[in-house]
Amino acid sequence: KNKDHGVCHLTNEPRHFSKDVEMEGMNAVYDALTDEEKAELPDDTMTLRHFRAEKGNVKDAISKIKHTLAWRKEFGVYHIVHAFDEDATDPKTLEMRRILTMENETGKIYIRGYDKHGRAIMYMRPARENRMGEEEDNMKHLVYFLERTAAITGRNCGKQKVILMTDYEGFNMKTMPPMSTAKYTLQILQGHYPERMYRAYICHPP
Repeated sequence: KNKDHGVCHLTNEPRHFSKDVEMEGMNAVYDALTDEEKAELPDDTMTLRHFRAEKGNVKDAISKIKHTLAWRKEFGVYHIVHAFDEDATDPKTLEMRRILTMENETGKIYIRGYDKHGRAIMYMRPARENRMGEEEDNMKHLVYFLERTAAITGRNCGKQKVILMTDYEGFNMKTMPPMSTAKYTLQILQGHYPERMYRAYICHPP
C-alpha cells in the first residue's frame, strides 16, 4: 500500500502544512498503527485527516485515530456501509439493513445535489424524526449517511469535505430529540470524522 497516496489524493483540499511536512506526519501516524489497525483503515486519507485535525501533533493524531478505528469496529461501521449490498449475507449486516430501513422511512436524512465545488450535500430534517428514543439506531443512520456523503463527494470531485444542511421546517417541541442525542451526534462528528465538514448550514431555525 502506498502510504503517500493520501497526501497526493488530498491536494483538492487546502493544505495545512507543506507537502513534505504532511507526508512525514501522515507516515508517522501510519507507522504507529498495528497491522490489524492498518487493515481497518477505511481509505487512504484517514491518517492525513487526523494529522491535519490535530494541527500537526503526531502524538495526538495517533491517539485519536486509534480511538476512531476501535470505535468503527465496535460500532459496526463496516456493516452499516455494506447494509444494502445486494450480495450481503452476514447476519449482522442484514440486521443493520433492517434498522436503517426503519430509520429511513420518513426521509429525515438524505443526500441531494452538490455545491459549486462538487461536494455532496447531506440534509437533516429533525421534524421528520420517526424513532424517538432509539438513540443508538439514530446514530447508525447518521453514520450511514455520513459515509455515503463522503464517498459520493470523493467520487464526484475528489474532495473529502462535505456540506451539512439542517432544515428545521416543521420542527416543534414534540419532535425535539433529547440533549443526549445532540451530544452524541456532535461527539461522532467531531471525534470520528475530522476534516470531513466543509460547511454546515441551518435553515428555518426554531
